[in-house]
Amino acid sequence: MSQNPITLTKLLSVGNIVSASIRIYRDNFKSYFGIAIRATLWFLLPFLALIPVPLILAYAQ
Repeated sequence: MSQNPITLTKLLSVGNIVSASIRIYRDNFKSYFGIAIRATLWFLLPFLALIPVPLILAYAQ
């Protein structure tokens, strides 16, 4: 057996979890950024589609 057993509390410390999440985010940044851009565009699409409606109604009168 090892002389320095790693306990579960050492593995799940706040620093280890934050470091692991930052490492995962940094390694997958391109795919996460692409997904975020697509999600933002899909969120804005209905609002961008509604912008011409008041303009059309205003110029139609």
